[in-house]
Parts: sequence; C-alpha cells; structure tokens
Amino acid sequence: MGPNMLLSKLAFRNLGRNTRRSLVTGTALALSVALCIAYDALADGMNVQLIHSLTRYDLGHLQVHAPGYTERHKLANTILDANRVMKAVRADPEIRAASARVYAAALVGAGSHSTGVELIGIDPRTESRVTELAQRTVLGHFLGPDPTPWPAARPLTAAERAEDARLTNSEARAAEEEIDQLGRLGPGTGEHPPSREEGPVPQPEMREAQRLSKILSPRPTRPPEVALGSSLARVLGVNPGDKLYLSTQAVDGVAEGIEARVVGVYDTGTSTYDRSRIYLHLRDLQRLVHLGARIHEIAAICDSPDAAPAAAGRIAASLLPLKLDVRAWSQLRPDMVRMLDLNRAGGGMLAAIVFFVASLGVVNTMLMAVLERTRELGMLKALGMPATRIFAMVVTETALLALAGAVAGTAMGIGLDLWLVHQGLDLRAITQGVSMNGVGLAPVVHGAITPLGVVLPVVIVTGVCLAAAVYPAWRAARMQPAVGMRET
Repeated sequence: MGPNMLLSKLAFRNLGRNTRRSLVTGTALALSVALCIAYDALADGMNVQLIHSLTRYDLGHLQVHAPGYTERHKLANTILDANRVMKAVRADPEIRAASARVYAAALVGAGSHSTGVELIGIDPRTESRVTELAQRTVLGHFLGPDPTPWPAARPLTAAERAEDARLTNSEARAAEEEIDQLGRLGPGTGEHPPSREEGPVPQPEMREAQRLSKILSPRPTRPPEVALGSSLARVLGVNPGDKLYLSTQAVDGVAEGIEARVVGVYDTGTSTYDRSRIYLHLRDLQRLVHLGARIHEIAAICDSPDAAPAAAGRIAASLLPLKLDVRAWSQLRPDMVRMLDLNRAGGGMLAAIVFFVASLGVVNTMLMAVLERTRELGMLKALGMPATRIFAMVVTETALLALAGAVAGTAMGIGLDLWLVHQGLDLRAITQGVSMNGVGLAPVVHGAITPLGVVLPVVIVTGVCLAAAVYPAWRAARMQPAVGMRET
C-alpha cells in the first residue's frame, strides 16, 4: 500500500472514531453549502426578473435617440431618416426585433377625474416582439394592429387663409385691449377689467375657427384605441369601453384634443408604467401631435441582455454620420446596474458569514480530534513519521469531511434550486408585488440556476475548511514525541 493510500485510510479511520461529531460537522457543512446554493439561485433569479421587467416591459435591450433626447424629452427632437436607422438596427446580427415609438405629454380626463400622463405611440405588431405589454393585459385586449382612419388634411384656400388671418388679428386685438385696460386701472384700485369670458361668446367666429381647424387637422372617423395601466385606470375610474379625453400640444405649438376609447388595461407591477402611461397606435399619436412620419425612439432586443453593449457600439458606428445616441439598457439605467451589483455583494456577504460560522465548527472538530489522539500522534512521531506527514494526515481528514459535506450539500442545493425554478418563492401571503428601484417584481420569485452559483459555494467551503484545518494540523505536527506519549 502506497504512502498516500495509507494516509487516506488513516484519515478515514480517524473520522469514524467519533461518528456523531463527524456527522454533526458534516451536516453543518452540507446545510451551509445547500443554503448558499439556494440563496444564489434566488438572488440570480431576482436579478434576472428585474432585468426582464425593466427591458421587456419598457426599455428593450438598447435604444436609439436623437442627440440630447434622453436628457430633455423635447417633442421636436426626432430621429431623422427613421427608415435608414431602423434598417441599420435590424441588420445587426444580435438584434432579434426593433420597434419605433413616439412620446408626448398630455392631460387626460374622464368624467370628473383628470391627471397628467405620458402618451406613447407604438406599432403593436413590432412592439409585441420587443416588449411583453400585450401579455400583461388584465382587462379587455391590447391595441389592434391597425391605426385609426384619419381623413386627409388639405391646404386652405385663399379665402380661408384670409379668414384665418382676420380671426387671428381679431383675437390679438382683443387681447391687447384687455392688457391695456389692466394697465390703465393701476395697482391697488380694487377694480378689474371686464373679462371677455363674462360677455357673450361670439358663436359665429368660434364656429368658423373650429371649421378652419378641422380642415388643417381633421378629426379621426372614430375614437382611437388606447391601453392604460391598472393604477391609472383606478385613478380615472375607467374600464374597457369607456371614453377618455386627451389634451396635448402639437409640435407646431397648436393645442390639440381628442376623444379616445379604452380597449385594454395592463398590469406590469411597476408603478411608473401602470400609473402614468397611455399607449396608442404610432400613427394616431403622430397625427395628433403633427409629427408626420418622424419618431423619437427605436427600441430593440438582442439575443440576451449581456449582448446589448456590443450591439449598441456596432450600431452607433454604422450610423456615425447621423450622430445618433445609441445606448444599452445598462447605460440608460445605471442605477439599476448598481442595485444589481449591490444584490450580488449582499449575497457574497451572507455567504461569507455562513462559511465563517461553519469554519468555526471545523476548527473545533479537528482540534478536538487532535487533542483526543495526543498519545497516538506522539507514538507515530516516535516511530519515525515526519511532521509533514502528520500535518498532511490532519488536513486529509478535513478534506474528506469537507468533500462529504460538499457532495451532500450540492445535492440538497440543486434540489432546492429546482424547486425555486419550477415553484418559486411565493410571497402572495404578505404582498401582491415587490418594487425595487421603481421596477416591479411578481409576488412569486423564481430562482435561476447558474454554474457559478453551484460551483462557487463548493469551492469556498472546501477552501474555508482547509484553512480552518491549518491550526489543528500545525499543532499536531509540532508535538514532541515524549510529551505526547506521557498523555494518558
């Protein structure tokens, strides 16, 4: 029998001398490994779900904007040559789908309720391949594939232009007269000029102004379809089939208003999306705010979120003459990246605490084993076993104990991982949803198995155990034969 085999046999026999103690220590190691593997799966699953909620309900994996649009959402700051940009985005090998969007601020009213919202124009056919909003519909249905029919506008005739100029000048003179009267009254008189709203409304002029407005910007043949979040629907008190009135300002400064019909209510679990957004067809919003074919944003998804930065770099290089702003989701939301890093750091700290406690048990077990075998170790040294062999024997005992705990812990940890992946951690008894940094999580959190999440706890526990065995092994190796043999 070779020396290494003999050493392993002695180490295995020594572990069996006190089966209960070895079993308790091995069980503690196994539980430490299993819990760390399960925690890593839960933390990884939570991070995956956060990225999924962020990218598949709104951002996409990357976005393209005109320079400066992300800093100041100006309605007139649009992407020039949108067709060329869309072709360049879709040509990248990592891109799976891309969709155009238009944004506008508006005031929405329903009955006696009103609030400020963000209007988002999308193409439902391409948006459904980029985001999963349609799948989150809880009432009614999401937007249909076709826009609302809008009559074509026509230029004003010479007579109509003259009438429009007359009405504009008349309104300007009335405003100047009101300002002039206010100046003549002076401050502190307690009087106020007669308001134009107090007198009779000039109905013929108003009707003529409305007629000219409809020629330049005709209303659609039916109310456009809109979808809104569950929180906003509760604020406004609306359901599918109800009507809303949207008031906004077009890109040329003209105030626009339109009646819309609610067809669907979605619920993403993220307050930012569910409380302040109304989706309508891209063409409907472009017509409403007089943008023509211009767009504000192209959102795209890649094969994976990790591929987005490289894809964004390639697309930006291909569109360099246009000087567009192409950013991955991690660049658009650096706060979310910091939070994900914090989650991972928190998991590392928890694992460090768990394994530190486990190492104390290993030190105690091996130190007790050395103290109980003082006479035996003294005799081995007297018979000529070198100190290095005794040191190696104690370390081998620890390695066998750690190996047994790691194997059992890995088996239990993978079992817990599989349960978390398929069943998930159900938090519905205490909450209907979790929000982290403004991004919603479902109340059932599923785990995600990664090779690193399984291998790393095993490597750490083995390293910690071997480090914990150094002191007992060193103590056994430096024992004097005469001193050890005098112990009873």
